[in-house]
Amino acid sequence: MIKSEINKHNMYKAVLTSLRQSQGSISKIPVFAKVVDEFAQKIKEIEELDITYQNVRKGAFDHKERVRGELIEAHMKLSSAIYVYGKRNEIFKLTDRTKVNRSKLKTARELDFLQWARILFNDAQENKEALVDFGIDEKEIEKLGNLVQAFEDAMKSMSVKTARRSSSRERLRDLFNEVDEIVKDSLDRLIELIKDEDDSGYMHYQASRMIKDL
Repeated sequence: MIKSEINKHNMYKAVLTSLRQSQGSISKIPVFAKVVDEFAQKIKEIEELDITYQNVRKGAFDHKERVRGELIEAHMKLSSAIYVYGKRNEIFKLTDRTKVNRSKLKTARELDFLQWARILFNDAQENKEALVDFGIDEKEIEKLGNLVQAFEDAMKSMSVKTARRSSSRERLRDLFNEVDEIVKDSLDRLIELIKDEDDSGYMHYQASRMIKDL
């Protein structure tokens, strides 16, 4: 929820509390009792959807960043070996492609980062025999390849999660509009029906309708 929605949500909960305190009076009016139940259910939907909204992208983001960190370390290990190999043998295409450092890898755009890692994997495969003298075996190269694939998968997962989060955001907005309608077009009117019998409950309801800016 954004700040304005948090403020509204707090108001909704205060309103629901006041209505439940007047349950004795409200239960005598079937339509009023039904609207209160609908109101409570909508609040529950908002709270459940907000949890989904907050968590759905975070898990995918955390996973992607963890894979990126592992890939950076594998990248640095192999690119350092390939750079020195290229330098000692005057293979300038290799030295040119392996000049990146940790800082650049950490701040690079994801697509650039992925492309560099793919190129490095290909260079490592093509020069795997020479890399043995640098302590780089096929398992190290395979690990890099697996991390490249894992990062690409994590990026795709992020896209899916972002779309799902966007859908949750839209539904959350709709839910707030629906609850606003219940409050303004039903509860604010129905509360008048118990004013004579339950004046304190009526006043409590009116006080709970105030939105406190947090």
